[in-house]
Amino acid sequence: MGTKDADSSESRRPLSIECEVAELTATKTNTLLPIIHPILNQKVYRLKLRWGARAKILKELSPKRFRIDSDALLDLGSQISGKIIECISTDPVGDFRTVEFSGKHRAQYSIASGYVYCNVFVPFY
Repeated sequence: MGTKDADSSESRRPLSIECEVAELTATKTNTLLPIIHPILNQKVYRLKLRWGARAKILKELSPKRFRIDSDALLDLGSQISGKIIECISTDPVGDFRTVEFSGKHRAQYSIASGYVYCNVFVPFY
């Protein structure tokens, strides 16, 4: 009694977002080779965000329906964070630029557009 079920929605942190435009921030980024995505059946551009990774929705999908993950966040302003976040985008991701992140630390920042899906690969906890 008094404990939360590990699978309850109250104890689970959001692990993915789906949107048209996302803000991507991390202290290290890795661009991977494009692939044909098996669910979307189209070419997607892949990248990994590492070390203090964050992805935030800047523009919602229209219509606002998930395509990959039924538990994905879809609302404007929603964000996920983790040690490593994997992202795919139907459009190439723009160049990353260096921005102030926290205290003395800097991070890489870019905008992804088209259809964007990001999921937490390695959470902070």
